[in-house]
Amino acid sequence: SSLVGSEMCIRDRFTDWAAGQTYAKGYRLAHKGIVYEVMQEVTAIENQPPDAAGLLAVYRPLSVDPETGEEPDGSREHPFAFLYGMDVTKDSYYSYEGKLWLARADMPACVWVPGTAGLWQWEEANAA
Repeated sequence: SSLVGSEMCIRDRFTDWAAGQTYAKGYRLAHKGIVYEVMQEVTAIENQPPDAAGLLAVYRPLSVDPETGEEPDGSREHPFAFLYGMDVTKDSYYSYEGKLWLARADMPACVWVPGTAGLWQWEEANAA
């Protein structure tokens, strides 16, 4: 199999994840409508797709539009859509279940959804 990802993705399009392909670190691909970034070089295995449990060290979900490649900047006006397992950045805004949230800490590979009881790391950002 050839190494995929040594060159940039064609604009406005992401390659669909495929078992048997080898992906370079930093490559962005799509799986089930979500864009993922490859965190370490990997040869894709059929029963280990990007959305499988335990693979956040390999594939990290991104708040990127799979059709256009557009990525929000995390501002109040253009919040990231929270995805389970994504890298969360302190002082950035995230939308989740119709609410706006402010991250109070960096949370790499975040598995704590906004609104989790007892977590100070998420603060609901009331509409201005």
